[in-house]
Amino acid sequence: MRNQTLSTVLYDNGIHKCIVFTDLVEGEGIQANQFLIVHNGEGMLLDPGNNLTYKNLLAEMASYFLPAHLDYVFASHEDPDIVASANGWLLITDAKILIANEWTRFLPHFCSKGMTAGRVIGIPPQGMEVNLAGQDLFIIPAHYMHSVGNFQVADFGPIPLPRTYRA
Repeated sequence: MRNQTLSTVLYDNGIHKCIVFTDLVEGEGIQANQFLIVHNGEGMLLDPGNNLTYKNLLAEMASYFLPAHLDYVFASHEDPDIVASANGWLLITDAKILIANEWTRFLPHFCSKGMTAGRVIGIPPQGMEVNLAGQDLFIIPAHYMHSVGNFQVADFGPIPLPRTYRA
């Protein structure tokens, strides 16, 4: 059993919060950080990780958020250390997976047959806006920062932005 804290709340105003999860992989494997954005009780999981992170992430998330309220799973790119646990999240939630258009065909290889039908949203090259329970999140291009079709999420929290800054 682990004695260390695996999560840190980066922001929490009672309505909107952002949590980072670290060191979830035990033993051999690639460590990648996972993030959870929660707004009005609904959530977006960023880079859910691989099958080695799944059970620890699920247990840690439950302290902050009911996974049944997960609306989106965001994959910044297609690498297995980032999104190989997609099948588990699709099995226990009604979440949709956000991934670059060019990787939508790749994702079903991690999932049970038919599991991704109607649940994968391709992110266009210019990025997009996603509404999470009344809060706009901006998916912005970071192409070639790590891989083709790489994206990142900009979360400005509950701060209204002028229209000129919207995607």
